[in-house]
Amino acid sequence: MSTYLPSACLWSRMVHLSFKERMKTLAAMAESKVKPTARGPPAKIDRDSKLWSLICLAREVGGDADGIQDYTNLVDEKKKIECELSEKTKEVLRLNQDLAQHKADAARERSTLMESFGEQYKIYDQKNAALETYRGALERLKAEQKTMKDQDLSRKIQLATLESNAKLAKSAHDQLQNKFKTKETDCIVHRSQLQASQAQRDDLESRLRQAREDLGDDFFHDIDEARETNLREQLKSLSALSYDIVKDFMSDPELAMTSNPLLQSLQTRFRDIPLPIGATREAVLMRRAAGQAVICEALMTHILRPFYIPKDFKQAAEQMLDFFSEEKEQQRIFRHQVIKMLDDAEMEVAAATAINAAHAISTLLDRLVSPRNMESFRRKIEEFLIQAAEMWAVEAQGASDLIEVTTPESEDEQLESYSEFGARNTGKAGDANHNIAATLFPRITINGKILHGGVVLWSDSPATLIARDQTPSPTLGRSATFRKNGRRNSVAGHSAA
Repeated sequence: MSTYLPSACLWSRMVHLSFKERMKTLAAMAESKVKPTARGPPAKIDRDSKLWSLICLAREVGGDADGIQDYTNLVDEKKKIECELSEKTKEVLRLNQDLAQHKADAARERSTLMESFGEQYKIYDQKNAALETYRGALERLKAEQKTMKDQDLSRKIQLATLESNAKLAKSAHDQLQNKFKTKETDCIVHRSQLQASQAQRDDLESRLRQAREDLGDDFFHDIDEARETNLREQLKSLSALSYDIVKDFMSDPELAMTSNPLLQSLQTRFRDIPLPIGATREAVLMRRAAGQAVICEALMTHILRPFYIPKDFKQAAEQMLDFFSEEKEQQRIFRHQVIKMLDDAEMEVAAATAINAAHAISTLLDRLVSPRNMESFRRKIEEFLIQAAEMWAVEAQGASDLIEVTTPESEDEQLESYSEFGARNTGKAGDANHNIAATLFPRITINGKILHGGVVLWSDSPATLIARDQTPSPTLGRSATFRKNGRRNSVAGHSAA
């Protein structure tokens, strides 16, 4: 039976195993060696095979005794190395402790040094800051010293200049003393001349005041924004009041049936106002328009005048106003002189003018007013005209610029009418009948500004056209046509273009 020697590699691996593990390894190796082959003797019983394995193992162990001795030597060597390693480890621990001790001592020494350095650095920083402060103060003191030296030099120069000026001033003072004596003598002469001039000035001022009074300086007032607004409101109120008067007293349709001569007279006076005798709404509206046109004529003729003067001088005064129309200042002086002649009696003249105008209106319209309302109508007209005269005397006649009262023209702006006459259809109206049939309130302006645009009756308003149809026309050979739902009424439904 051949012996089996393990290789050096196997032994090197087995060195690191325990005894029990090495024995199991060797037993396994022995069993692998004694396995029967297919061609060998028949297999023995199991109890003999284990024994055989042990025998084989013993043989192999005996053969490897040298290897075991080497292993033993290796184990001893290992123990020696482990002892040396333990000693070296203890030495390393001791050295580490010494190193830690040295590091702690070094840290304490460094902390001490750092604290000492910080304190010393703070002292250094403080001393350095103080040094910089002292340096700055030294620089300022040097600059101040230089400035003081410059100022001292400048003051020396000024002192020399002042001394020179003092000498010149003393010389000039002596000259002024001599001049003062001369001027004192001249002053006495001038005082006497001044007293004479003052007396002459007082005389001139007295004459100037008289001239201003004669020329009307500050007598008239300007029409500022507030006065302009007030005038507009008062004129609008007068226009509405005249409309209310004719509406209240001239709306009876039955009176026209017995006042044919009066209507013919009014028709002659206002040719463009159709005045049918009937009792239709349009006939009543046209009679009221004629009544308001009569009131408007009275206002323009008697009340809205540049000044209230007797009838004998009215034409001459108007001619003078026209003469001075291009010279506003001369016109203002003329107006002042005329008004000043009236003086305190001006309001009495205004009242008398209003009463005369009221009488003229009543004469023309009394038969178109019910007899039971005649007295009230005359009183209302008179109150209306007195109110208009008082307003005009204060606001308009006292204005610095002449307020113009004119009859409106068709192309004028801001013309008004009354809604009862209907809305005109100007888009379909012809040029021939597109004009003013009557002026119901005048147009009033000042310096180009419109205070009241005026109220008119248009010849092509629906009420005027219907009333014209209702008026008989001998020229056209037709009788009056009383229709309220015909072609003319259809015009009233359209709005003005």
